[in-house]
Order: sequence, then C-alpha cells, then structure tokens
Amino acid sequence: MKPTPKLVEMGITRVYSIGKLLVLSLGVERQEIRCRFDNKDLIKTTEKYLKTELEKSNFSSSEVEVTCTQVCEMLLDSIEKEQEETQNEKQKEQDNAKKILDEINHMRELILI
Repeated sequence: MKPTPKLVEMGITRVYSIGKLLVLSLGVERQEIRCRFDNKDLIKTTEKYLKTELEKSNFSSSEVEVTCTQVCEMLLDSIEKEQEETQNEKQKEQDNAKKILDEINHMRELILI
C-alpha cells in the first residue's frame, strides 16, 4: 500500500502486510516497524499492537496517534476495495449464469415451436 502524505512526511516509505504481520518501512537505514495484524479486528487489536511498536521505536505520542489513524484508514480502504472487487466478481458470475439460463430458455422455446 502506498503511504499517505502524512506518513511519508514522518519518514514511512511503505506499508504492507505479510500474512498476520503488518510492516511499516522507514527510510532510515531500512528500518522496519512490525506488529501483529488482524484484519477482522483492526481498531481494537491491530491498532493496539501498532501503538506499542511505535512507542518502542521512540515515536512521540502525537506521531503515534497520527500514524495509527493513517494506517488504520489505509487498511480500511484496502479492505473495502477488496470487498468491492469480490462483490463485483460475484455480480459478474451471477450475470453470466443468468445469461446462460436465458439462452437455454430461448433454445427450449425454439425447439417447442
């Protein structure tokens, strides 16, 4: 995921997840901040772990809050896009199935005529 301008301003160059791990890359000497990632419980769990790791990395309290807010918003947007894509794919499959059924019904009508 591409970091927001505020995150870039604070030195975060990349935000991504690997399985159950959320990684924030900092431009400084390839340093990374890693924490547990739970996309089913973003706010309660992931934010808590992220705050803890940011505090260990000597981020100020205001930087921790801004970073957590920005990252959680990015993750929510990403999840919403995934859900939208899944829904669109399901809709395409339903449309294709309906088209096939319509064609079958049309062929039946032609045979009965």
